[in-house]
Amino acid sequence: MAASASSISKVQQLYVAYYGRPGDPAGVEFWAETLDANGGNVSEMINQFGNSEEYTNGIGQGSTTQQVTDLYQQMFNRAPETAGLEFWVSEISAGTRTLGEVAVAIAESALSDDATTLANKVTAAEYFTEQITATGASYQAANISDAQAIIASVTSDTSTVTTAQSSSNTYMSNNSGVIFTLTSLMEEPQYIEYSEEQQAQVGEIVELTGIPIVDSNMDGMT
Repeated sequence: MAASASSISKVQQLYVAYYGRPGDPAGVEFWAETLDANGGNVSEMINQFGNSEEYTNGIGQGSTTQQVTDLYQQMFNRAPETAGLEFWVSEISAGTRTLGEVAVAIAESALSDDATTLANKVTAAEYFTEQITATGASYQAANISDAQAIIASVTSDTSTVTTAQSSSNTYMSNNSGVIFTLTSLMEEPQYIEYSEEQQAQVGEIVELTGIPIVDSNMDGMT
């Protein structure tokens, strides 16, 4: 059964907040179905995100102040106001909330232009991921900065969503080929079939979080 639209949007929202990029198709599908199954509880998802290699090598390297600032920047294209920054940093420092819980709280409490900006970014992220699935364009570690730039360009202005969609179409044209799984947070391996021509093109499957991806046409796991 396909995941619900509301769960897909929530998953994309957290990809935007945590990573500043659209989710990869397999990751979005897995987590959206997980949310559907557990009544929308995002605890497992945010805990997994907080332990991922992508997080560790990204905003996880900064101080708590920088991490909260990065969340605001990735969701709203702005720095946090002083009072808000101090509050969220104190919550994390006191152990009252994790960074993931703070990310969810900030997203859910967004108002006015912030809420519109985040919603627009989610719309752009959903379009990007849908096009990855539709076109078979590759989406791997080397492409993360391109995907992040598309999402970062989206503001509260609706026209920026259209521009982001156009940029996504350009990305698909420039990266046509094999689909790669970026967020390997699934409990089960992802099985992917390749043609002989694709096998020749693929040296190794990209996995950012250490879970192997099994190719049904190749011996062993990469």
